[in-house]
Amino acid sequence: MNARVTDFLSGFGLEDRLLEDGETPAKEKLTQPIDYKRVTKILQEKRMFSLDWLKTALSDI
Repeated sequence: MNARVTDFLSGFGLEDRLLEDGETPAKEKLTQPIDYKRVTKILQEKRMFSLDWLKTALSDI
């Protein structure tokens, strides 16, 4: 399960947000700002990739 979370966060460039089991988060880690414009752009790219894949897969039906 942890690998899924790690892969998900890495896909958005947020792997530094992951806390390991038993880790006490440092204040700097919790207060570091997230570049939501970058995350939104990555999400849009992933969404377009998924839609294109679905359209291609369903076009043969």
